Parts: sequence; structure tokens; C-alpha cells
Amino acid sequence: MTARLAHCHTRLEMAVAYLGTHKYLTINQYAKMTQLNKISAEAELDAFAIDKKKPIQCVIRGKKKVYIKR
Repeated sequence: MTARLAHCHTRLEMAVAYLGTHKYLTINQYAKMTQLNKISAEAELDAFAIDKKKPIQCVIRGKKKVYIKR
């Protein structure tokens, strides 16, 4: 596993752990947790959500895109 994939896997675990105690995860919150910029944070969350094997999905709440546990 490359270092980049290892970081991605760790960030996925962080997101899943966060969703274990919260109803949803925002792009802003994920960016703060991971120290990614908002564009990169959103791209990574979207990549997690697109992969049906990953336990995160994207939903729209009002005008906000948020991520929840699948």
C-alpha cells in the first residue's frame, strides 16, 4: 500500500468514527479533521461515497451536501 493510500484509508476511518457519534459529516468538518482544503476534502468524501463498498454516502440536507453512514 502506498503512503497516499494509507493516508486515505486512515482518513476514511476518521470519517467513519466521526459518523459513529454524529448524524452527519460536513465538508467543512472533514476539512478541519484532516487538514485538507475544502475542495480536496469534498473530492475525497465524494470518492468514498461513490464506492458502494465504503460505509459513507452523500445526501442533500436543505441546501447542504453532507455525508452519512450507509
